[in-house]
Amino acid sequence: MSSDIKTTVDNTVAEVLEFDEQTDFSAPDTRARVRQALENGNVLFLKGRGFALTDRERAIITDPKIIFRGNEQRAKRNGRPTLTFDMAVDRLLFNSIRMPEKREIEAMLRRYSVWSRNLLETLVPDYARACEQNRIIYRPAERAQRQGLHVDTTYLYPTQGRSKLRIFCNIDPSGRPREWELGERFELFAQRYLPSIRVERSWFETATDRAASLTGIVTGQRTGYDHVLEEIRKLGKKDDDFQKKSPRRNFSFPAGSAWVALTDVVLHGGVSGQHALDQVFFLPPEVMHDPSRSALRILERLSGHTLV
Repeated sequence: MSSDIKTTVDNTVAEVLEFDEQTDFSAPDTRARVRQALENGNVLFLKGRGFALTDRERAIITDPKIIFRGNEQRAKRNGRPTLTFDMAVDRLLFNSIRMPEKREIEAMLRRYSVWSRNLLETLVPDYARACEQNRIIYRPAERAQRQGLHVDTTYLYPTQGRSKLRIFCNIDPSGRPREWELGERFELFAQRYLPSIRVERSWFETATDRAASLTGIVTGQRTGYDHVLEEIRKLGKKDDDFQKKSPRRNFSFPAGSAWVALTDVVLHGGVSGQHALDQVFFLPPEVMHDPSRSALRILERLSGHTLV
């Protein structure tokens, strides 16, 4: 990480709450603590509770000839590829992995989808019953550079105002940690950039969004919420002063661990690591114990606009 990046930890920065392998998540007080942590914009760190690979899966993902097709040096330079498994069509998208290994990787990701759904049912059953299970993202390449602090937006998968809950897992067979930075609270971030954007979409933006949905370029209808979240994300990513000087917390997620967050309210950025999985869920705000803490409700309150 660059030496001119400011690292500060205080109560304006997202926290990481650790739960070990002995934690009984069926206990009502633990469930309440888990739910409150997520809705408060913090990260659950599940030590030693990660997704277990088979020997065959380890062999496949550590073979650069399979994953990178002879382009390992290029992957080290640009941190690509990022593999996306689309649950709706039940296959990997936009990849060059050949059969039969492609089929085996898809089977691994299907297994991860079941594992992550079961984990969510263990942690917050109400969430699991209401969530839409979306895509899985697999990052086999080593991170090439520090990622700027950001919130997650939807791009090709609009949420219609639902929160974005993600279950991550470090599956690196070599045992290396995955390093993250966590940034300031979402409301502070939104207040910083909302005055600089036009909250209401222009007729052209609305028409373009509608056309993208009708032609299948995006899955589902984009809303004002998607537009506003993307705009403040862009401003934050481009703001060098914010990226260098805003308060942050560094955290290392060891291999074999999992972590969970509502990543449209948790500012985060990858620093280093390789071989990470994450499952995306879409969570309706009304299912939350306190819907006012969702990104949708925060942005509507701060902007004075209805966004869905």
